[in-house]
Amino acid sequence: MAAKSEDAVMDAPETAKRDNGTRDPVMRDAGDVVGNGSSSPVVPLFKTAHQKIVTLARLDEQLATILEQRVALQAEIRGI
Repeated sequence: MAAKSEDAVMDAPETAKRDNGTRDPVMRDAGDVVGNGSSSPVVPLFKTAHQKIVTLARLDEQLATILEQRVALQAEIRGI
């Protein structure tokens, strides 16, 4: 299987094999984060945003549960 992927690289155009500085700088930076462990200044922003989105999703679930409890209690009170 490794030989097959090597053949694909050998068949690729020469410009695709090397980075001559013409790639999109954003993509080059994204590759650097994964490739050599250096971090981009936007990484902490994405992590913070992701944490906040997860927190909002959890709050939505909790609020839905509380609302269900409220509705059930109201129905019980009406029955008294």
